Amino acid sequence: MTVGPPCRSTTPTRKGTDVFLRRLPRPPRPLEQDQHPIPPTLFTTGGSYNDTNLAKTLSSACTSAVPKVGQQPGRLTRACVPTFRAQGRGRVINVTSYTGLHGNVGQANYAAAKAGIIGFTKTTAKELARFGVTVNAISPNAETRMIASIPDEKRAELAAAIPMGRFADPSEMCAAIGFLASDEAAYITGVVLPVDGGISI
Repeated sequence: MTVGPPCRSTTPTRKGTDVFLRRLPRPPRPLEQDQHPIPPTLFTTGGSYNDTNLAKTLSSACTSAVPKVGQQPGRLTRACVPTFRAQGRGRVINVTSYTGLHGNVGQANYAAAKAGIIGFTKTTAKELARFGVTVNAISPNAETRMIASIPDEKRAELAAAIPMGRFADPSEMCAAIGFLASDEAAYITGVVLPVDGGISI
């Protein structure tokens, strides 16, 4: 998928976000559709978790994932709005998770962060629609480094619960992201698209 300038994905850390925002160029002058056929697109993703039972955890651990995961999409989206308005269109694609949609034992902090992204996605979709900007999210179920860190026995148990019987390769998320970034998805906004092998059924 080609991502239209100047918005790109970035690290979810505050330091990384600050660097991104400092480097963000001024909004370009509006271009004709045939000069820049791909809408300017912002794709945000990040994951940080500290699994523990809520009754046993320290208060700092309970909320630690929220600023790491949940705040950066807002800062980045706000920075890209001038570009979107100058172009008269744009795409924001965020990444939430199964846990953000359904919750999961031992992941109250992570669930809060990812559920917050869903609320942010839906609210921002309403606010930016009048500027021709769509805001959507995907809920993936891919074999990331976070999944790879799970003990083998537990990971096999999780994979067995997926109707398709496996975690996706991260590259299998690209088609969904590319579609949401395309002109074909210009009338789709505020949705969460599960790309999860059926685990959320």
